[in-house]
Amino acid sequence: MKETTTGAIVETQKPEVPMPEPTASEDTPQEEAEKPQDSAAEVEQEFANQKQTDETIKKELTAKGLDFDALADEYDKTGSLSADSLAALEKAGYPKQMVDAYLAGLDAMADRFVGEVVKMAGGEDSYKALAQYLQTQPRNVIDGFNAALQSGSMAQIQLAIGGIQAAMTKQYGTANPSVMAGQQGRGASQGYQTTAEMTKDMSDPRYQTDPAFTQEVYRKLQNSNIF
Repeated sequence: MKETTTGAIVETQKPEVPMPEPTASEDTPQEEAEKPQDSAAEVEQEFANQKQTDETIKKELTAKGLDFDALADEYDKTGSLSADSLAALEKAGYPKQMVDAYLAGLDAMADRFVGEVVKMAGGEDSYKALAQYLQTQPRNVIDGFNAALQSGSMAQIQLAIGGIQAAMTKQYGTANPSVMAGQQGRGASQGYQTTAEMTKDMSDPRYQTDPAFTQEVYRKLQNSNIF
C-alpha cells in the first residue's frame, strides 16, 4: 500500500472490465479487432486517479485510527502486510480480499507506468544507459528527474528524458555511451528480478535522500533484465 510520492507510481483500483467487443469476422483485419495498448495519456490519467484515491483512502484510515503511512512503510519494507495489520484493516472495514485486490492493482499500475517511461526513453537499453548516466550527475539533476517522475505528467517526463539524453549525446557523442559499462566493476549488485522489487526500492524514503541507497538502485537497474 503506497502513497504516490515517488517515480514508481502504483494503482489502487482496477478499472472496470468493459463488455467484450463482438468477435471479428474473418474479413476483419486483425489490427482493427485488437485493442490498442495503453497510451501515455491513459497512464497519466491513471496516475491522477491514483493520487485522488490515495488521498481518499488515507483520510478514511486516519478517521478510523489507522496510520496509512505506517502501513505503506510496512508493505514497502517487507512486501506484505502482517497478520496484525490485516486484522486492523478488516476491523476498519477492509477485508483481506479487498486489500489483496488493492495490492494487485498496485503492481499492475507499476508495470504500466514503468513500461511507458522505458518506451519514452527508447527501450530497455536506452533506459539503462540513462540510469547509469544519472549516477555521474549532481544531486540537483537526479532530483529534477525524480520530480518529473513524481509529477505523473508524461509530457514533463518526456522533456526530462529528452534533456538528459541530449546531455549524454553532447558529452559522449551518443545517448547510449558504452564507456559507462566500466562502472559495472564497482560492486556486484544483483539486478531486479521483477518490477515489484524495483518499485519497492523506488518507493523507499531513502531513494531520494540517501546518495548511497540511490546509487545502489541505479546499479541494480544496470544489471536488470525486467523491461
